[in-house]
Amino acid sequence: MMVGLLSIFSSSYTLIHNQKLFEFFKRFMSLKQQEDVAVENRLQVDVVVIGYGKFGRRVVRILHKQGMHLAILEENPKAYKQALADGFEAIFADATSQEVLRECFGNQLKMVISTIREFDDDRVIAKQVKLLNPQLVFVALTLHQEYALELYDAGADYVLLPYHISAAHMGALIEELEFDVKRFLEKKSVNRQLIEALLAE
Repeated sequence: MMVGLLSIFSSSYTLIHNQKLFEFFKRFMSLKQQEDVAVENRLQVDVVVIGYGKFGRRVVRILHKQGMHLAILEENPKAYKQALADGFEAIFADATSQEVLRECFGNQLKMVISTIREFDDDRVIAKQVKLLNPQLVFVALTLHQEYALELYDAGADYVLLPYHISAAHMGALIEELEFDVKRFLEKKSVNRQLIEALLAE
């Protein structure tokens, strides 16, 4: 009955975006009902793009054109509203929280792409993604070669350096490698050697 009432008074987005509302109703629900609501409201997407800034928007548009089912994770209110206005599924939340990835997205999720260029946050996200599911592909963006190596050490499967590759290359890379973590790791080895060579110059 409580699940039915929640369905009437709250859309799935309300439950995802307003954790306080869910916490209020949760006290009246059995553990099974809580689990049913959580599962029902998970977004079934292939790719999560963290950040909807200039680069994030370009990545989203390229992946959308390729037919990818994706969602955006954004903690900036203005950028979050823009993502919704552009017609994309979006979650307003902190991407460094493993609970967000676990509770908001279903088992269909295959890849997480961070475009935020916040090294400390990306390092945390890389570890959280791999703790959640080692087979999830995690791609990050950084402006610094030194940071790229540290992100690899934290678990990133591929790190984009904008000075060397573009958002268009990101789309081509995913189209080529699909969601195969082994193939990403092969590319990682080559890319890491390139970064180390650049640092040695």
